[in-house]
Amino acid sequence: MGNVLSDVKQTVIEKNDADELLKVKQYLRKWGRVQQICGEHQVRIVQYNRLLERLEQNKCKMGAEEKERIEKSYKSSIQNMVRNIEELNWFANRMERIVGQLDPEEEMLIRMYYGREASINTICMRLCIGRSTMFRIRDKALKNLLKIMEGEKMEGETEDED
Repeated sequence: MGNVLSDVKQTVIEKNDADELLKVKQYLRKWGRVQQICGEHQVRIVQYNRLLERLEQNKCKMGAEEKERIEKSYKSSIQNMVRNIEELNWFANRMERIVGQLDPEEEMLIRMYYGREASINTICMRLCIGRSTMFRIRDKALKNLLKIMEGEKMEGETEDED
């Protein structure tokens, strides 16, 4: 009976570890997309500013209340995007600090795999390693990142849950 209970506990531990590693991968994917997302937000901000200019030019063609409502909506959207860019930049800086704590080989692999979204073959060629070695290094790096992130949570930092 002791072996069954031990097996169940081990299965639960492995499931929790897998869930935590999945979160680490999600954070790394988000970190890799931050620059693209911020660029898209900046394009939308420019578009909203152009719409605001056109709204000002066409103000005599609409009522004051309608103009004010539309203007308020555009400005609110701009503020939300600016806030989102700031949050993404904070997140990216935090991830940079965390990834920077890895061993150099692990850090380089993580930056290539998640930050630059390089292909597996490209990573293997650049690091002069085989595929199985690449995955072993990546898995070790993910576990080390999980430990680093857990350590930071213990120091009082809150985790971004996007």
